[in-house]
Amino acid sequence: MERIDDLQTKKEIISTLYSGNYIKELETRDNSYFKKVINSYILFKTSDNFIIVYRVESPSIQKTLWFDDELPIPNLTEELFLSYNLKYFRTIKSEYQDKTFIYNAYYKSENPYNCVICSQYGYFDKVEDKTFKRWLTEEEEETILSIDEEIKQNFIKRLKNYYKRYKEHIYCQGYWVNR
Repeated sequence: MERIDDLQTKKEIISTLYSGNYIKELETRDNSYFKKVINSYILFKTSDNFIIVYRVESPSIQKTLWFDDELPIPNLTEELFLSYNLKYFRTIKSEYQDKTFIYNAYYKSENPYNCVICSQYGYFDKVEDKTFKRWLTEEEEETILSIDEEIKQNFIKRLKNYYKRYKEHIYCQGYWVNR
């Protein structure tokens, strides 16, 4: 599996994932946002000519932690803050599945580069709707899961720094669950 780092190649591939000329127009209209969009993608070319598209997303940090008001509201701790915010972190790692597969999420649009997405979720759905392509090889899976784990660790580091700096602005609140 080969990582695609060439900016022009990435731009060409990513522009096919968006409708029209969005990426090319974005480059001239708002170059800094264009760079942010392009850098949010990690692309890999597999030996059987699939392009694995991995989108790096960092969720926003929740500073108000909501809990059932009929139960005792927990005291704010760093551990509580981390676990609450990690619920919003999207990962390809599933607690129910061991293997990672690729599927064609772009089947409803033109897909000249054979772009696919990795997941451990929704295997049966992907087989049923015929978008499932194949299981990742061991090497491919190690690479993808290591990137996934690195992004998660960076998010945890970001959360810890945020907690240290802004903990007096983080609140645990109750809300009406059953009303």
